[in-house]
Amino acid sequence: MTGLRERLRRLLGRGTDSRSVPDGGVVVENGPDSAGSAGGTPTDAADQTSDHTFTDADGVNRAATLAGAGFQQVFNATSVPTFILDCEGNVAEWNEAIASLTGVEREEAVGHDHVSELFYPDGRRADTLADKVLDVPDTADEVHGVERREAGRNRYRDTSTMVDRHGDERHIEFTATAMYDEETGELVGVTEVVVDRTENVNQRDATGELVAEVRETAEAIGEGNLDARASRRDSFEHLSADLVRVIDVVNQMAENLDQLSSGVHEKARDLDETVEEASAAAADIAENVDEQNELLEESVSEMQSFSAGMEEVAATADEVDSAAVAAADAADEGLDASEDAREATEDVV
Repeated sequence: MTGLRERLRRLLGRGTDSRSVPDGGVVVENGPDSAGSAGGTPTDAADQTSDHTFTDADGVNRAATLAGAGFQQVFNATSVPTFILDCEGNVAEWNEAIASLTGVEREEAVGHDHVSELFYPDGRRADTLADKVLDVPDTADEVHGVERREAGRNRYRDTSTMVDRHGDERHIEFTATAMYDEETGELVGVTEVVVDRTENVNQRDATGELVAEVRETAEAIGEGNLDARASRRDSFEHLSADLVRVIDVVNQMAENLDQLSSGVHEKARDLDETVEEASAAAADIAENVDEQNELLEESVSEMQSFSAGMEEVAATADEVDSAAVAAADAADEGLDASEDAREATEDVV
């Protein structure tokens, strides 16, 4: 483990006689033209170590910056939970971000030979992704079923859950990368970066619950349950207020629909009452018409009877008239007879 830590320190400028950079500099192999000034003193353009000379990029004093900051400060400044295992599986480095995630300080972690015990409160021993890559760096995807991130490099990815220092379950994604000695190609350790995806997972799950809540409410309303309303769940606290506002919008729409439906029902009831009243009135009219028809029929019958009576009266009148004529004739005849009798009497007298 000491060898790996020394390599890391030399890379970031913590060696006793070097100011190296981890990337971006120009690496020049030692040779006659790179010895620097007489006596092995570094030149102004480059810093020389026992193995390599590192030069800064134009206009950038990277070596001095990183050497001044030191390995530990640079390692902690990433703010991404990261740890390093040496080739034996011991914890070689442990930054502040992962200490915050696990609750295990660097002093306790460095040198630990079972890194999984630092992740799980129950102290279980299990292979982390870094352990798996350390075991078979070239075929970890095939042997352990993890995802290879880069085809040309031994970098792998996996996901899991863990309980943090506060007892809360965290969803984590981690990437482990094998590290090799630049000269010999020998495996010297594995770096694992841990990304806390808890908030992303919570947002994803909460979004799914929100969609389900809105869909179920809409389906209930569509089936005729106008009292259905969407409710807020505790998980929605992981979503933005603008997104959760859809609950209020759906409920307001349901309320408006309920009021509209109530108004329609009320109007329909009023209409039913009006129709019933109209039907009753029509029935009364029909009954009155029937009564009037009966009265008309009775009137017609009476008129027919009256007509018959009048015909009888007319016939009687004709008879009376005939009798009167006959009586008049008889009277005339009587008068004539009386006149004849009078004349006869006068003749006799």
